[in-house]
Amino acid sequence: MEVVKYLDYPARCKLERCSRVDYEIVKKTPIEVYSVEMIDNETRHYSLSMEPFVNDTEVRWLQYVPRKRPESRNLISKSCNYYEEAVKFGEKWMKKGNYEVKHLTIEMTNYPVEISQIKFLPRCKSIRIAADDVEMFRWWFQRVPDQLLDLQLLTNFDNRDTWTIPTEFLNAPQRWVSGKGVEKFKQALLWSSRDWDESAITRGLELRPWHNNFEEEAAGFCFDFERICGRGTCYQIYSKIDPYESLTLKMSGDCVAIYKTGKRTEWNGKTYSYYSIP
Repeated sequence: MEVVKYLDYPARCKLERCSRVDYEIVKKTPIEVYSVEMIDNETRHYSLSMEPFVNDTEVRWLQYVPRKRPESRNLISKSCNYYEEAVKFGEKWMKKGNYEVKHLTIEMTNYPVEISQIKFLPRCKSIRIAADDVEMFRWWFQRVPDQLLDLQLLTNFDNRDTWTIPTEFLNAPQRWVSGKGVEKFKQALLWSSRDWDESAITRGLELRPWHNNFEEEAAGFCFDFERICGRGTCYQIYSKIDPYESLTLKMSGDCVAIYKTGKRTEWNGKTYSYYSIP
């Protein structure tokens, strides 16, 4: 089993055909699955897709052969819901990796939680979730560790005038300022085309607006930040534990973003803040 875990998937498939013993060893050895993405989007094309076909599900994929053009293949799964089949397929690969996936992207309008086999993803460090209600966000938060390096939330609340920002996201900067945040935290993004309640987001925080001298002090960083992360109302939030460490809070028309940008740096006997984009 120790040797098998270092084999790639094609090699494992060949080994399991050798004998019954080899088959059982391969079956019991988890596969390293780094990332799983399940996305509901008709305008994008992926190497594997599942689409409704009357009352069945059509599975399409590209077969890659060395030195040949990819060939399109398909099969029909009878009498099944394509949404559920996609989820079963994605979760099957999570299970093959013992649910130790590091990065997860779920952009599905109605993720069928009633058939999900996911209990917890212990090694997940980065998630990107699109949902149409806050409870779906909470359902996913219950299945990932509190210590996330990268968190991105996308909303599909087209039929609502107002909604509540998940407290797990809302309290992130407050926890970080008090030294209770995630070690090596990089970024958290909440996407939505709604008006933000700035007072709720910044409650309890000491903010330094960029337009008050900060853009002059860190001109190069601010220029690169706006070029890469986009324009918006920006604030610098400094740690109460180490004032040389800081976050950047950006609020724009479609996103609230929190980035870890300020880092303690020492050079030639002096300590200062070095600002960079994660």
